[in-house]
Amino acid sequence: KYEIRVAAYSNRGLSSMSNAIEMAIPSFSTQRRADIQQKTSFKNLDDILENISKVQNPTRIIH
Repeated sequence: KYEIRVAAYSNRGLSSMSNAIEMAIPSFSTQRRADIQQKTSFKNLDDILENISKVQNPTRIIH
Protein backbone atom coordinates (compact mmCIF):
# COMPACT_ATOMS: atom_id res chain seq x y z
CA LYS A 1 0.00 0.00 0.00
CA TYR A 2 1.28 3.42 -0.94
CA GLU A 3 0.43 6.65 0.80
CA ILE A 4 0.44 9.80 -1.28
CA ARG A 5 0.37 13.16 0.42
CA VAL A 6 -0.90 15.94 -1.79
CA ALA A 7 0.30 19.49 -1.25
CA ALA A 8 -1.96 22.27 -2.44
CA TYR A 9 -0.76 25.73 -3.29
CA SER A 10 -2.82 28.72 -2.22
CA ASN A 11 -2.35 32.48 -2.05
CA ARG A 12 -0.86 31.97 1.42
CA GLY A 13 1.78 29.63 0.06
CA LEU A 14 2.24 25.89 0.44
CA SER A 15 -0.31 24.12 2.61
CA SER A 16 -0.57 20.36 3.07
CA MET A 17 -3.95 18.71 2.83
CA SER A 18 -5.06 17.09 6.07
CA ASN A 19 -6.22 13.89 4.40
CA ALA A 20 -3.76 11.59 2.69
CA ILE A 21 -4.74 9.63 -0.37
CA GLU A 22 -4.16 5.91 0.09
CA MET A 23 -3.76 3.67 -2.93
CA ALA A 24 -3.80 -0.10 -2.86
CA ILE A 25 -1.74 -1.52 -5.72
CA PRO A 26 -2.78 -5.10 -6.55
CA SER A 27 -0.03 -7.63 -7.21
CA PHE A 28 0.08 -9.57 -10.46
CA SER A 29 1.40 -13.03 -11.21
CA THR A 30 3.58 -11.85 -14.08
CA GLN A 31 5.99 -8.93 -14.27
CA ARG A 32 4.63 -7.84 -17.66
CA ARG A 33 1.10 -7.37 -16.32
CA ALA A 34 2.58 -5.49 -13.37
CA ASP A 35 4.45 -3.15 -15.72
CA ILE A 36 1.31 -2.44 -17.73
CA GLN A 37 -0.72 -1.85 -14.58
CA GLN A 38 1.98 0.43 -13.17
CA LYS A 39 2.06 2.61 -16.28
CA THR A 40 -1.74 2.81 -16.29
CA SER A 41 -1.80 3.68 -12.59
CA PHE A 42 0.69 6.50 -13.03
CA LYS A 43 -1.28 7.91 -15.96
CA ASN A 44 -4.48 7.85 -13.93
CA LEU A 45 -2.62 9.30 -10.95
CA ASP A 46 -1.50 12.26 -13.05
CA ASP A 47 -5.11 12.91 -14.01
CA ILE A 48 -6.22 12.64 -10.38
CA LEU A 49 -3.54 15.05 -9.19
CA GLU A 50 -4.42 17.45 -11.99
CA ASN A 51 -8.08 17.35 -11.01
CA ILE A 52 -7.18 17.92 -7.36
CA SER A 53 -5.09 20.92 -8.38
CA LYS A 54 -8.04 22.33 -10.32
CA VAL A 55 -10.30 21.89 -7.29
CA GLN A 56 -7.79 23.47 -4.93
CA ASN A 57 -6.98 26.28 -7.36
CA PRO A 58 -10.10 27.07 -9.38
CA THR A 59 -9.51 29.25 -12.41
CA ARG A 60 -10.19 32.86 -11.59
CA ILE A 61 -13.12 34.33 -13.48
CA ILE A 62 -12.28 37.72 -14.94
CA HIS A 63 -15.18 40.12 -14.52
